[in-house]
Amino acid sequence: MFRSSNYRPGAWPLRMTALLGGMLALVGIALTLGNVFADAPDPKANSAQASVGSVYQIGGVDVVRVTLSGEWVWPTYGGADCNGEKAGVGYAVDWGDPGQPGNLVTTLAAPIGIVDVGALAGNARNPIDNEVHPTPNEPGTGTFFYDPNVTAPTATSAGAWRSGCGHDSNYLPQSPTDHPEGAWGAMTVSGTTGGANISYTPFTCPNDPSGWTVGTPDQISEKSKCNGASHVYTLASLVEGVKICAILYDVHATKDNKAIPKDAKSITAGGADRNDDNGAEKNSATPLGNTCASITPPPPPTNTATNTPTATNTPTNTATATATATNTPMNTATNTATAT
Repeated sequence: MFRSSNYRPGAWPLRMTALLGGMLALVGIALTLGNVFADAPDPKANSAQASVGSVYQIGGVDVVRVTLSGEWVWPTYGGADCNGEKAGVGYAVDWGDPGQPGNLVTTLAAPIGIVDVGALAGNARNPIDNEVHPTPNEPGTGTFFYDPNVTAPTATSAGAWRSGCGHDSNYLPQSPTDHPEGAWGAMTVSGTTGGANISYTPFTCPNDPSGWTVGTPDQISEKSKCNGASHVYTLASLVEGVKICAILYDVHATKDNKAIPKDAKSITAGGADRNDDNGAEKNSATPLGNTCASITPPPPPTNTATNTPTATNTPTNTATATATATNTPMNTATNTATAT
């Protein structure tokens, strides 16, 4: 047997043990870091808002459109700009509509209970919806916003889907103390990340969705945020009371293009083939934990409609091009409420 001049009986096993121990420690660190990033953003406390439009009628029934918006923060995602690493942050809403159940995500402890998002089937008030909707892009990040609004999501709609991933909280990419934060829903973004002056303004979606596809490309892009951020309820159900909550998603990118979701599952909100990297299922290590952020709508208007015509469904787009929102303000809400 070969022996070097430095060989000492028993030294080799000890060295191997130390080496293997070090390798196992590195593996443990890698697994820990992997778990840290296997989550989604948390909704920002007290940032979510709901607004209601005027009462109108569909099929002789008094109805009201509710619009949502809010902000998010990703406290476990530090030291990097997620705009260059993720396809974006997405969201979906559990509308709590007694006449239109959603797509099952999970069941959480009381008082939240079952979380089902979007709309499992369409009706005269709202179309079917099982998409993870994109969040607004922010000027200066080099990102775009486009919501294909296709259910069930497909490889084609995933290829067209574009979202922002917020901005770094300190406006300092790669800073070890910063983390991404941004907005979701019907929100107009102003300012630039270069100017460190990003701000958000919620807007109320128009009642008639046929108008959402009218205007300049920038106006249409802005109004398309209403696809995931608004829902039409019967006036009776709002008067009786509904429970609304929202969850956020980590939308993973393709290997070759970080702006594009890697597959249709990445933008599927609920059901068996959903994106389970969301705040209701994978956020046990974040400050808020697994949750669906509760949002209380303001009291519905007391007036009733008088033969107000409206389109019966929100249009579904199958375009393959992308569009950039340039912050065109919408009408503001008459009634607003802050999430509890």
